[in-house]
Amino acid sequence: LAAARRRGASDLHLAPGVPPVLRVNGALVRDDAPPLGAADVEALAAQLVDPDQRAHFLRCGDLDACREFGGLRYRLNLARTRAGCSVSVRLISERIPSLAELGIPPEAEELTKFAQGLVLITGPLGAGKTTTLFALVDRVNRSRPENIITIEDPVEFVLPPRRCQVAQRQRGRDTVGFGAALRGALREDPDIIVIGDLRDHETAGLAISAAETGHLVFASMATVNAMKTIDKLIDLFPASEQATTRTMLSESLRGILCQRLLPGTEGRRVAAVELVFNSIAVANIIREGNTAALLNAIQTGRSQGMRSFETSLQELLARGAITPETAAWARSA
Repeated sequence: LAAARRRGASDLHLAPGVPPVLRVNGALVRDDAPPLGAADVEALAAQLVDPDQRAHFLRCGDLDACREFGGLRYRLNLARTRAGCSVSVRLISERIPSLAELGIPPEAEELTKFAQGLVLITGPLGAGKTTTLFALVDRVNRSRPENIITIEDPVEFVLPPRRCQVAQRQRGRDTVGFGAALRGALREDPDIIVIGDLRDHETAGLAISAAETGHLVFASMATVNAMKTIDKLIDLFPASEQATTRTMLSESLRGILCQRLLPGTEGRRVAAVELVFNSIAVANIIREGNTAALLNAIQTGRSQGMRSFETSLQELLARGAITPETAAWARSA
């Protein structure tokens, strides 16, 4: 794990029959070590998990959890495969980085200044959504006194209380599920609720209701752009509820930050960001279900702080942060 951090890896993969594999600057790189045997991977996995986590893995055949070693946190995923146990380790930053350190445009800080409403942080899997989500929440934590309750699966970043009161709950350890935890959180005098993943109808409905009733709700979703974020969120609801949900979302949404991590020219990935604020035009698009018109609203909303992925790509190219080939690949993805 220490060697992976020294090489700037974001992930470490261990599987029988191959050497350890690192993800560096978005690409998989095989280590020079000999291939691992099935018993080697089992032994390494046993060192990474605590007794309760190991019991869960032996019982269920998979595990998604976090551990801390030497003051540094790691997200672990263990899975039973045909060849034996496989291990994936996500290396979590030793502290919550600032928005500037992540390369997030300064306009995004406006997302932290709302008193209530819904803020969505989205992107493909592995795009750094959780890191950006907690960079935004930590900005609030450092700037004003609020009661923050998070619901996560698992807890990756530990959010130290600064100006805010903070309670972090983990699905499966502290609560049975997102829906139950969210209903409980609403009875705990929250100002800000952080939801690790909007993945089902119940959680999405409670999140929108919480945003409508005076809470600032931050949540993440695995989607590739703002248009698909809105479509996916609406599609979580039965057809009979979708028109009402569009209206509620058009009134409660405050903004969407969608990001992708691209291979950078200096050996580390850089963020390309699409940023949407809920203007009158955007609210009408949501209410009418006309999300195909969203890109045009983003382009005409630049004076309001909005930006398209194309704008981000052009800025990254102008700075020499990505190559033209990377930009072309990102446009086609």
